[in-house]
Amino acid sequence: MVKAKQERCEEITKHLCMMDYYTFELQGAVLNRTKTLGYGDDECNFHLMSRERAAELGFVKSPNAK
Repeated sequence: MVKAKQERCEEITKHLCMMDYYTFELQGAVLNRTKTLGYGDDECNFHLMSRERAAELGFVKSPNAK
């Protein structure tokens, strides 16, 4: 986030983070993330899995997803 502040692009950083979901989906993966620097959290907390594994686990996107 320091770099985002330095470059004065803090407002779009969270939108870039949201693009991660689409990027991984297009590659056949599922992203589960509840913390991200783009939303001002102190860390990025995420897990990637294949679509098959997500289905196996009965994965449902967290309502706290960021």
